[in-house]
Amino acid sequence: MPRLQSAALLLWTALAVPLGAVSASAQTVPLSGFGDFSSARTQLVFDDLGLASGDPVSVSGVTLMLSDGSAPSYYEDSFPRESGIDGVGCLANFLGVSRPYPDLDVDFAGPMQKVGFEARVNDADQVSVSLYLAGALVDQVTVPSRGSDQLYFYGYENPAGFDRVVVQVVANASGAFTLDNLTFEAVGTPPPDPGPDPTPDPGPDPGPAPGPMKLSCDGFDAFPHVDHGRDLLPVRALLAELTDAQGVGQTDHQLESAPKLRVMYTPDGGGASMDVTDRVVWRSSEFSFLGRRLQRWFVWVLPWHMRGYGTYMATLESGDPSAYSVDPTCVDWTINKPPVPVVRHSPPPPHGRGH
Repeated sequence: MPRLQSAALLLWTALAVPLGAVSASAQTVPLSGFGDFSSARTQLVFDDLGLASGDPVSVSGVTLMLSDGSAPSYYEDSFPRESGIDGVGCLANFLGVSRPYPDLDVDFAGPMQKVGFEARVNDADQVSVSLYLAGALVDQVTVPSRGSDQLYFYGYENPAGFDRVVVQVVANASGAFTLDNLTFEAVGTPPPDPGPDPTPDPGPDPGPAPGPMKLSCDGFDAFPHVDHGRDLLPVRALLAELTDAQGVGQTDHQLESAPKLRVMYTPDGGGASMDVTDRVVWRSSEFSFLGRRLQRWFVWVLPWHMRGYGTYMATLESGDPSAYSVDPTCVDWTINKPPVPVVRHSPPPPHGRGH
């Protein structure tokens, strides 16, 4: 009991200070609560782990780490949760460490599109949430604390997807926080493209149409990287950059039709090649564009569906050959060789003794 009382006194001292300032990013969409997640969500509560206050927290499905290299501490925060979810167990970033208190780093096993949690933060502090994909910053949102009288909801959605989240409390007062009900949801099906304008203005006669634009492809980069020739995750992203003859990158603003991926499989023993694109891509063979710092086109493939003996050749192709061509293009090979049989020779029989 003295251990719990001293921890509670430390949190009260860290959180009980006056008000703070604001800044926010524009690309990421804020969520209003856990009701914005679908039934496919994963929600982690920390109340039934059998831990005592100050014990390190480790759960399956995600990797939790503080920025100082240690695991976050288990803490029993009796303040209510805005969602009404019962339980006092949560994470804390202030037990056994000195100021400035470390950030919380959450690494997911695959790409996510939504993340949310409930946190109690000093009234004067700010909450900063950074989203990363393949090591590149996708977006960052900073908002003022919603209060320290309960654990309030903070949640965000980014259509580009992310595989890592960093939660930082900007210390205008203390930088301490408690966090519970960590919830996340994987990348969903991208929304359909809007239809064409039903009554376009024809305007003046533009004359004969120019030929297709010529682009070149730089790639593929892959995420996550393959370890010793084995894909550790069921999905892998192929990333590529498209540039015109002047070296200017082409984004989804310049190309009306996104490029597509084609995957051909040639069996090891010979025979005709076959198109296996529909079996080895995830969601769609059409590339999506990831802006901001990364500035790459990307598509998801399923390495676990490319295990036949032979060669899988993935090629980026134009989504509209009448508008643009791609030469040179980007190619990714997956080569699976059959195992070589081991021939074991029996030793000669022993010679009998003469009579």
